[in-house]
Amino acid sequence: MFRHLHKLTIPIIDLNKLLDPRSSKDECAKLGSACELWGSFQLINHGLPEEVIHNFRNDMIEFFKQPLEAKKTYSMVPGNLQGYGQLFVVSEDQKLDWADMLSLVLRPSDSRDMRFWPSTPASFRDTIDRYSSEAAKVVSCLLRFLAMDMGVQPELLLEIFGGQPQNLRMTYYPPCRQADKVVGLSPHTDGTGLTLLLQVNDVQGLQIRKDGKWIAVNAFDGAFIVNCGDILERETVMAHAEAGGYLPVPNVQALAQTYNTSEEQVPERYIRDEEGADEVIVDGPDTSFAIPIIDLNKLLDPRSSKDECAKLGSACEQWGFFQLVNHGLPEEVIHNFRNDMIEFFKQPLEAKKTYSMIPGNLQGYGQHFVVSEDQKLDWADMFSLVLRPSDSRDMRFWPSNPASFRDSIDRYSSEAAKVVSCLLRFLAMDMGVQPEPLLEIFRGQPQSLRMTYYPPCRQADKVVGLSPHTDGTGLTLLLQVNDVHGLQIRKDGKWVAVNALDGALIVNCGDILEILSNGKYRSIEHRAVVHPIEERMSAAVFHHPRHDATVGPLSELVKDGGSRYSSMAYMDFRKRFFSAKLDGRGLIESLRS
Repeated sequence: MFRHLHKLTIPIIDLNKLLDPRSSKDECAKLGSACELWGSFQLINHGLPEEVIHNFRNDMIEFFKQPLEAKKTYSMVPGNLQGYGQLFVVSEDQKLDWADMLSLVLRPSDSRDMRFWPSTPASFRDTIDRYSSEAAKVVSCLLRFLAMDMGVQPELLLEIFGGQPQNLRMTYYPPCRQADKVVGLSPHTDGTGLTLLLQVNDVQGLQIRKDGKWIAVNAFDGAFIVNCGDILERETVMAHAEAGGYLPVPNVQALAQTYNTSEEQVPERYIRDEEGADEVIVDGPDTSFAIPIIDLNKLLDPRSSKDECAKLGSACEQWGFFQLVNHGLPEEVIHNFRNDMIEFFKQPLEAKKTYSMIPGNLQGYGQHFVVSEDQKLDWADMFSLVLRPSDSRDMRFWPSNPASFRDSIDRYSSEAAKVVSCLLRFLAMDMGVQPEPLLEIFRGQPQSLRMTYYPPCRQADKVVGLSPHTDGTGLTLLLQVNDVHGLQIRKDGKWVAVNALDGALIVNCGDILEILSNGKYRSIEHRAVVHPIEERMSAAVFHHPRHDATVGPLSELVKDGGSRYSSMAYMDFRKRFFSAKLDGRGLIESLRS
């Protein structure tokens, strides 16, 4: 286990130098470089009082010295991740770590479950509380400097971590005579913003992977080892995409009002003659280009489930799209969501601009994927929100007008998540894999929403509502909000205009599902066109993997033919997806092995 270790030194950051105006700029650049190239650094002169660290260390050592029965008083209970035990054990045959843990929620203070806070040693609760407060100050300071390095306003980053939610994991690694055969903690990333690690005794053990090599970290006495978690990587991706890539563009609804009432040509950046030259076939029951219709009731009925599941698999394999009927979303939920969305886009531009995207955030009202001044633009306005997990919602962007909109979005989100969970189980069945590994990749059902308004355009044959692209998701559920169609999908080199059934959901496989299925299912290129005299509205709910997932073909599907796609961290995939313009199947093709 300790062979092939490399001796490299992780960066050292001095908080005193960050705070000193004479050295702050250089040290901040060094901090940014450490996070970018290493994702970890040692923090010295961090300002935590020595007494606080000393007391916390001593009390933690005394706790783990106690007899097992005393520690088991604080054992984890079902439905709670706090307490004494071990996390991340999800199956009976899973390999286990050589460690015991005590996990606690520290902040906000009203979320603490004091049943799990040790009363022995007597001072332990107080030392944990003081250590928590001091650590929060350090993180707040670091976030300000990280915002400075990213080129975003500190308030934007600090708002994401408002209240500084914080948890603690104290880990005891017993010695092992066969230390070269066991692992104290399996390789992982942290699903956090920042992690502060304190070396409690003088036995080292932390290793980090750098450029494909494991590096043993020599922790300095009293220093913090700080590492960037998945959440911070996500936020820097968003900051890069918005501040460094997505350029502001005119509001298309306002442009339409001008150009549809005059003889002027629409601006050159919207003219897309190359798209209008392609042949388009209209989807319908009397043609060979009717996209499949899947009935969720038939999937759930034992008498028809097998046949409908085969039909579902064929739809994903041959088309990558299908219309889902009898999906179980209550009509009231769909009706309210549609009405509120229509009312939102009816508002004056100034009212909608209250929710405009801001640097460092991809949520809000505006347009995505604009990465250069000479890039061709889409004839659409978008409104994007993160829906799940619920604690990642940024309520600044959730409309308060119409008054019922927040509730209707929330209810629609919950119902859509149920449908996707059900579909994933049947897709696993069709692929011949156990549903649990597939569902685990989407654990927590991360979900985002993009509501799109396509204004009419007098020169509709010269513009495109949404450029050809694939979705960087697992599954997408698209709801046609009004009765104006515009979705087209590419099938066998031809564009097929989809005739959306009233009340049906149009479901498509995204890049992630194509990769997981090892190419069995297809992430199909699609686009949106606009109408010359009528507006169109649609709402897409994207279902993503959890942020710490690794995306690659499911192991059960990698047989003699091998893996057709490279495996990569989902956040790396996401970074590539959000840092480029929409470009057909360019991204998914680049990932082929």
